[in-house]
Amino acid sequence: SLRVAGSPFLPLPSPPLRTFRLEARLRPEMGRAGLLLRSSGAGTGLLLEMAATGEVVLRRAPKWEIPFPATPDTEILASASASVQAQEPGTGFWRNLMVTDDGRTIRAVLDGFELLAVEEPAAADEASVLALHQGPRSQAGYAAMQLTDTTPGRPEALVFDHRFDTENDQGLSCLAQWSRTTAHRQPDEWTLFRAALQLSGTVRRARLYV
Repeated sequence: SLRVAGSPFLPLPSPPLRTFRLEARLRPEMGRAGLLLRSSGAGTGLLLEMAATGEVVLRRAPKWEIPFPATPDTEILASASASVQAQEPGTGFWRNLMVTDDGRTIRAVLDGFELLAVEEPAAADEASVLALHQGPRSQAGYAAMQLTDTTPGRPEALVFDHRFDTENDQGLSCLAQWSRTTAHRQPDEWTLFRAALQLSGTVRRARLYV
């Protein structure tokens, strides 16, 4: 699967789209899985987040950078929750999420049930970049992702259809397209602590115990 961790802006390998349909099979493993809409870069646009509990939230995109300990709070436009089946502690299961944006209404459908339909007309000069988002010390996995251009007045066009969980070369080929966007960080790559020590002499050997 495609694993995304601790990234304020991981753009999808696609051109900007003002109207689209995104279908993804995903699993929030730590924290919330996020999708930036109508964005021009980190901290801009709208952020749609989904938690393992089935909660879906649409809010203004938070502005942060590594190594922030947490994402700042922003204005929440809408939120809803879906039922979640019982599961073992520390494990997650795959959910099917569909997000559509026609330039006026943003909809989120989870496992076939529409949870959000938010009227939020886009400005004529508003950016239209799509990107994945993972807050500090959070992680999500994606088994598949399909993006369709739904521009009015012309037939729908498939932009990409990525299947990351296949056992053949298709999965590797899909993952290769994401390596050209930005580096992935894992939750254990964060700075745990930092300290300054005043040294009085030359350092011959240094050891760190944690």
